[in-house]
Amino acid sequence: MKNLIIGLAVLGLTNLAFSQGSNVDTPRYDLEKFNPIMVNGTYLDEVYDQSMADHIRSLEYKVAGPGSQSFKKLDKKVNKPYEILFKSNKGSIHATYDKSGQIIATLERFEDVKLPDAVRNAVFKNHSKWILFKTDYFVSYELGKKVKKEYKVQIRNGKSKKTFRLNSDGNKI
Repeated sequence: MKNLIIGLAVLGLTNLAFSQGSNVDTPRYDLEKFNPIMVNGTYLDEVYDQSMADHIRSLEYKVAGPGSQSFKKLDKKVNKPYEILFKSNKGSIHATYDKSGQIIATLERFEDVKLPDAVRNAVFKNHSKWILFKTDYFVSYELGKKVKKEYKVQIRNGKSKKTFRLNSDGNKI
């Protein structure tokens, strides 16, 4: 019985040892042939904000992504810029592309966004007993110009309400 158990253990370990052979054929790819080009990387660099909500970032990636460039195939005769409206349940991005698929300009508007710490602290610095009621986030991007990011914040205290416009650093506009 003892020999049978030892024999089965050796047989079992032998099968495991040989099953991990190195004769696997792994395909190799020449990476120079696959040269991905991010046409709208400048747009993402300018509008990206690490503190933004996932739904905003995903819509911005959709605007900048390669799928949006396929719209240029709709009419090859047209050489002027074209506009596309991207929508989600909490906002929209109105993007203008040139004939090569590069983003020329965008207007972004999102409702009920989570405020970055700097903006939230600036709002409640002098209004500690107030309640945050409504927040809107606006982004205006033009190729070659500085991006404008703006928050419109409405706070309430009973029947009183105040509205502020702040930049992404928390400074009033």
